[in-house]
Amino acid sequence: MVLYAETIYLKDGSVLKGTITEETQETMTIEYGDKWKEVDKTDIKKIVRKKKPVPEPEEYEEAAPEEVNQPAKPKIQTKPPVVKRNWYADFPAATGSDSGVLGEIKLSYDMPAKLNMTSSLGSGYVDMESGFTLGLDVLQGYKTFGAGAEIHYSMSRGIKDAPEAKISFLAFLGVLEISNYDGYRNDQVTPYIRIQGGMGLFGANTAALGSMTINNPGAVFGGSVGIRKKQGLMAELTYNYYTASTSYESYTFDYNYSPIRLSVGYAF
Repeated sequence: MVLYAETIYLKDGSVLKGTITEETQETMTIEYGDKWKEVDKTDIKKIVRKKKPVPEPEEYEEAAPEEVNQPAKPKIQTKPPVVKRNWYADFPAATGSDSGVLGEIKLSYDMPAKLNMTSSLGSGYVDMESGFTLGLDVLQGYKTFGAGAEIHYSMSRGIKDAPEAKISFLAFLGVLEISNYDGYRNDQVTPYIRIQGGMGLFGANTAALGSMTINNPGAVFGGSVGIRKKQGLMAELTYNYYTASTSYESYTFDYNYSPIRLSVGYAF
């Protein structure tokens, strides 16, 4: 005869070893040692069952008077207790999946950078002032790997010594990420590394070029390192490379700049 020993792993990291004596749609009652505990199923991460031998009751035979031959009494066996179990009891809590969806909303401080310009007229650069960027990320993650999309708007940044000139960039990016285990599903502190790449719209009103306005497609690439907690705060350091081209009269102008960005936000 065998009974089943249960090892119950809870989402808060604690482990209970004992026997499930009662189960409903919402809860389980677990006997461990000389104690009982009722646990909500939503708090259970997984349950592992393990068989353990249970010794049979000892045979006994009633002694008979020496002068009378009495037959031995039959063996007595007890049946193991019946425990109600759902079909999913041996699987991790919730869906048992290691995947999850993560969203981030963040505000970034862009450090001063140089805007490089190249054309048939020559090349040079101007100094861009610091600025701010708003961003939104959505990732689908599995264990340590995530992929998704980002949209961010680098708000109009001024040009040093030319206050009427403004630079902006609206970007749509694909994102690949490596993080520590299960950071997409559980609320735990998660460091990560990611790369981004995509297209966007480069906007400029450059007084240095006759106050012409530029709104041309461009490209952006970069990488980030950061730390976050799902349902909590996040912090990120990003390096991006923006590039775009435009034509003005008979001239072609190429632009690029590489800001370093410090971000804070909320992951959900």
